[in-house]
Amino acid sequence: MHSTSGQDSELAHDHSVHEASSVDGQSRMHTSSDGHSAGGHGAGGHGAEEPPVPRSIGNSIVDLGFEMLKDATETLNNVKDSVHGAFQDHTESQRKLDLTLQEILKVFQGNEKLIIKQGEVLRKSEDLIVRVGENQKALTDSMRESQKTLTESMNNFATSQRDYVEKSLEKQRLALVSQSEVQRVALEVQRISFDAQREILREQMQQQMSSIVTTLDNIASKFSRGF
Repeated sequence: MHSTSGQDSELAHDHSVHEASSVDGQSRMHTSSDGHSAGGHGAGGHGAEEPPVPRSIGNSIVDLGFEMLKDATETLNNVKDSVHGAFQDHTESQRKLDLTLQEILKVFQGNEKLIIKQGEVLRKSEDLIVRVGENQKALTDSMRESQKTLTESMNNFATSQRDYVEKSLEKQRLALVSQSEVQRVALEVQRISFDAQREILREQMQQQMSSIVTTLDNIASKFSRGF
């Protein structure tokens, strides 16, 4: 942009120089023409003037230079406008891109915040799951320990009950054995007593039978003697 302005100023300076040169050249040409004409009148006196130097060639060159300068200036102005427009378009595009990037950044930041919140929720959930797992493990251990204690208590109770039953049965057995022994002794005593009584009765019966036989023998003897 700055270089274009410098070129414009240089072209304008060249244009002014050409204009000054053209004007000065025309005045010199007029002076020269007049001087030549005067010199012609003074010297010749022939009555016929020499043809003046044609001005159309210089003017054509100058006009051509002016036209070229004008075209170049317009071209530079067009280039400058195009560059300025392109720069403005680029600036607008850059601004829109920046806005788009800002929006994308906002979305990313929002997503980042959401991801952070989700991560926090997930971490809290993991902590809760860990705590629940720990509580479940503690509860399971407690139930297992309680079950073990209950099993031991039931085993101890069963053992003590079995021991009690066995002791009770042993006592009953001993009592029965003792009672049986007592009954056996009693029965033995009764048997001995019965045997003694039977022996006594047998002896008594034998004595009675002997007495009866004796009596009967005596009676028979008496009857046999009496008859």
